[in-house]
Amino acid sequence: MKNASLIFRSLIILLILTNCSNDDDIGDPTIITEESLIYLHDNNTKRWQITSYYSSYKDLELNIEFTDCVSDDIYTFYVNDTNSDTEFGSEVCYNNFPNEASSASYNYNSEFQELYLNFSRGGYSSQDAYYEFFIAKCIFLTEEKMIFTHGGEDNSGVGLVFEKVN
Repeated sequence: MKNASLIFRSLIILLILTNCSNDDDIGDPTIITEESLIYLHDNNTKRWQITSYYSSYKDLELNIEFTDCVSDDIYTFYVNDTNSDTEFGSEVCYNNFPNEASSASYNYNSEFQELYLNFSRGGYSSQDAYYEFFIAKCIFLTEEKMIFTHGGEDNSGVGLVFEKVN
């Protein structure tokens, strides 16, 4: 009887141990906790590039021209500064302007566990300028990828997909 009880207890412990997983340690990439902000800046600095620029994220309407011109730019995010630095690549987004500018800064709302990106991109000359500016909500954040969308709960507006630069 002692052997049967010992075997039964061993089986229960074995079942408990094999049903445990590391999924709880990873977290849901659609819930942005304060702890998950480490994915954004790697607790120091982290470099990202936009790999997809959607005119409508909901409809997956990829803006090929804009994706091509921003995909060689690098955005560096910092742990102690919500503003990023932009290193421009060789592709130009605004051919009518000799200069380009870009800005990306983030804000985290801990009460609602929401991360927002203030994003602007434009071209300028001494006589004229053109800028696009929008605020987008982070809907996905992992160590390798982050997705921000603009356009309300249905994500019908612009979508930016960033991937980590190695």
